[in-house]
Amino acid sequence: MTGRIAITTPTGSATAPSGTATFGFYIPYAGTWKVWVRLYGGSSSSDSWFESVDGAARHAISPSRTGVWTWTAARSYPLTAGLHTLELGGGEAQARADRILVTDDPSFVPTEQAVGDLTPPAPVTSFAATPGNRQVALQWTNPLDADFQKTIIRYRTDGKFPVSPVDGLPVTEEAAAPGSADSFVHSELVNGTRYSYSAFAVDGSGNASVKATAEATPADRIPPGQVKNVHRKDKKGS
Repeated sequence: MTGRIAITTPTGSATAPSGTATFGFYIPYAGTWKVWVRLYGGSSSSDSWFESVDGAARHAISPSRTGVWTWTAARSYPLTAGLHTLELGGGEAQARADRILVTDDPSFVPTEQAVGDLTPPAPVTSFAATPGNRQVALQWTNPLDADFQKTIIRYRTDGKFPVSPVDGLPVTEEAAAPGSADSFVHSELVNGTRYSYSAFAVDGSGNASVKATAEATPADRIPPGQVKNVHRKDKKGS
């Protein structure tokens, strides 16, 4: 997982961090997995963060040196195979983080360079949601990336789109070939409720694309419009 994050707001705490960033990641098999974060602190008073996986209590982390980018060990977690969520919470202003690594090798220490495939696939295209009676029909086209593996669709009903493959509630995970057209019917829904969907393309290394979004509100069949200006022809005028 890559991307640069900087804390620019006042000091936070484990229970009230000064902002958070959440990342979804994929674990291929169950085991104990250790989290590493590459951090930068300008001084000992501007270098701390808080880390948490799958909603665990936040734990403070800070680099062993200041003034340079340093891989910093966080905690180890027993994780099941599948998708999980890592949260970084702000501790001190001007602290920075730009890479996250998760490994099941307890003796592994990351180098300054990122390892493995960190490039996400392109997003799905033509993502559409068509409402029906207690259901929504979803359609999309998968990306052409050669290492594309599957599409994960999640939903929310609070007016927001899921921001990662582990946010919101699950709809489906559809394995498919790169560039293929796909569809799924999300059923047993509540008529009159607006469903906000996000679709994420995932490659063989577990990298997830940016979201593609669609919304729909299921409803019973639309009643016919009001009939106007009807005249009887079997009766002459008075």
